[in-house]
Amino acid sequence: MAIQVLDFPADFPAILFTYELPRDLRELHWHDCLELGLIESGRGTFWIEGKKYPYGPDDLFLINKLEGHRAHRAGEAPARARFV
Repeated sequence: MAIQVLDFPADFPAILFTYELPRDLRELHWHDCLELGLIESGRGTFWIEGKKYPYGPDDLFLINKLEGHRAHRAGEAPARARFV
């Protein structure tokens, strides 16, 4: 499992970013922070702590601190999420 380092601004300990979910599975990773994700478009699967969760538009995911996770999209259509 790989840790992904996230740098937080000193005056606001959170970041907001948009992420294009990959078609192919990426390596399992985790963060030393809480992660909240809103699916904007596309469909696919999240794996969180070994459990499989299908996703689609308007789904919301709460990934707890240090929970291993990864995701991929289904099909050719783009899939995008916003994370905090």
